[in-house]
Amino acid sequence: TIRHAVISNITVLLAENLVQFCTAYTNKGGVSIEDINFSNISAVGTDRMIEAFAKNGTYIKNITMENIRCTSTVRSYMDRIEGEIDNISFRNVDLILSNREADMNPVNLKWRGNRYITASGVSNLTFENVKLMGGFYGVDTPVEFNDCTSVSMINCNFQADQ
Repeated sequence: TIRHAVISNITVLLAENLVQFCTAYTNKGGVSIEDINFSNISAVGTDRMIEAFAKNGTYIKNITMENIRCTSTVRSYMDRIEGEIDNISFRNVDLILSNREADMNPVNLKWRGNRYITASGVSNLTFENVKLMGGFYGVDTPVEFNDCTSVSMINCNFQADQ
């Protein structure tokens, strides 16, 4: 298990993911992740802010991302697949999604989609003072929740470039 970590006061330039949690790459074994806090982070030129998936009976829980400003080109996602994702909080986050094709490679264009964040099977998901800015098209909201429980959105602002 990976637990009790704090990552703060950093700048990230040109990364595939600002944060990636992958509990297993194969169908055997895995690692659980809990009690991780990311704060005071500026990220420019990432493909996505967060990518998280739990497999093989593992879990990702008690994750906080706060005071983050991130520019990305591809949707962020969380998916419990065959595990558990619980108690994920985003506080004071500005996520700016570029809609310029020049910022994206062909793989990113395929994964771009029309959402900023998708979550599947996540429990206790909180968005507080979250601003999502940039281009998303043909949808009412830039976030999508599938089979999620206890989703809270407090003082959020979604600005679309149409």
